[in-house]
Amino acid sequence: MADGETIEEAFQEAESAIESWIKTAKEFGDPIPDPSTTKRYSGQWRLRVPKSLHAALALRAKHEGVSLNLLTATILADGLEQRWPHH
Repeated sequence: MADGETIEEAFQEAESAIESWIKTAKEFGDPIPDPSTTKRYSGQWRLRVPKSLHAALALRAKHEGVSLNLLTATILADGLEQRWPHH
């Protein structure tokens, strides 16, 4: 498990966790799968948020006349573009 105060810190912690896992797997002789070069994404994942955030998003979606999925996907896309333009 890895987390961080910033996304960059979380990525660094995740890399450290991966390295630790690989080192431990090697020590115990556990198989290490090859990295996947072709990833397929379903466009779905489960996200848990505080009830208050869920309510606020649902109310905003209703106010905007859009689905909760469309609203949150739009917010995420906008945030991604602001944080990492042209990626």
